[in-house]
Amino acid sequence: MIEEQIKKYIELEGENIRDIYELARSYHKIGQTASALTFYLKFVDECMLFEVDREIMDLMYECLLHAGECFSKQGRREGTARLMYYHAGRLLNYRPEAYYLLSRNWSYVGDWQSSMHFIELAEEKARTCQSKINNFEEASSPLSIA
Repeated sequence: MIEEQIKKYIELEGENIRDIYELARSYHKIGQTASALTFYLKFVDECMLFEVDREIMDLMYECLLHAGECFSKQGRREGTARLMYYHAGRLLNYRPEAYYLLSRNWSYVGDWQSSMHFIELAEEKARTCQSKINNFEEASSPLSIA
């Protein structure tokens, strides 16, 4: 499956932005976090070059969250993971997922005050936000936001 996606990406020279996204998801699903990161960040970077619609903006948000998850899985990269979650929160500040992941991240490193702050923000955003990430299924961790 991933071989076909790679061939398609190479043949089209990355013309379709969704191919980049699909390749990132495929690498993530098989646990190749470094490769997944490359394509998650490439997707976000490419999207910044032009005006995007709501659906692409949601995918950018999702890519930043998944990038944070990849950094976290690599070990000793919690600060970088946190940075991805902050960027996602700034991109779509009405969505709760980034704040929830920031809370988890701060909890993991033992900063309970920051963790409480971000879980309260996540709860506030969840009450006011109706949309959710459709494709944020578990890649290979207990992370599940839907």
